[in-house]
This record gives sequence, structure tokens and C-alpha cells, in this order.
Amino acid sequence: MVHLGCVIVNVWLDAPTHEQMQSYAATARRLSALHQGTYLLNVAIDGTPRFDARVRDEAARLTAEAVNARGTCHVVLVGGFRGAATRAFLSSLLLLQRTRSRTTVVADLPAAVQHACACLGGGRPEADSRLLTRLVEWSISRSDPWPPPWR
Repeated sequence: MVHLGCVIVNVWLDAPTHEQMQSYAATARRLSALHQGTYLLNVAIDGTPRFDARVRDEAARLTAEAVNARGTCHVVLVGGFRGAATRAFLSSLLLLQRTRSRTTVVADLPAAVQHACACLGGGRPEADSRLLTRLVEWSISRSDPWPPPWR
């Protein structure tokens, strides 16, 4: 997890654990208080969409609190059936939760950055599309599991 001003970038190699969600929640609440809301770029680069009840409950609490009042973009970069299933699951979840902030699910980084810039507005330094693209790419490169740590 990294942040730049009010923008938080989470990169996931698998579905989050409850402990990871709690860590994110604490950071998001702190930054939201500092910046009158945050914008979340939630980037899935691998894994299977298995969310246990505690993770779903934590996500529902964060949605109800409107911590990400500036918006959220779930970026699912996982290919094939797993990616399609993850996007479908997240889209369904968003419909049922009726979020108050602008929230979307996309399959590529340019669409995510476009959504972020639209939600943030032109007056914030974080709303620079090149800066956001580099921040997400850097975050993904830091999460890349290759080469394996034993090499």
C-alpha cells in the first residue's frame, strides 16, 4: 500500500486477509481525516476472488463510513476467467452496496487513471494522469513476486 496525498494504491497478489483489510482501514481513515476523503486505486494483479465474511464485513463498514469519499476504482489486471469472475463479483458487490462515492471496476490502467483524474478534479496535484500512472506502475513493480526471493 502506498499513498500520494489523498490517493491510496493497494496492489493485491491474492484476495485480502482480514488483517490486511484492518491495516488498510486504519490508513484510509487517517488519510481521509487529513484530506477530507480519499481516492482508492485497488489493483488486483493475481489471485482468486475468495473473500471471507470478516473481509466482507470490513469492506461494508468502510463503504458505510464513506472513507473513500473522493472515489474508488477497482483495477482487475488478472486475465482470463479469474479476471472476469473478479470483475463480475466486484461489480455485483458495488450494485448491492450502493456506494455514495463514484466507484467503478475496470480491466486496465488507463481507464483507472482516467476515472481517478475525473473524481479528483483538476485542482489537486494528485490528479496528474502521468503521475498517477507512474505511481501505480511503481506499486505493481514493488509487488511483483518474480524473481522468487530465494534466487
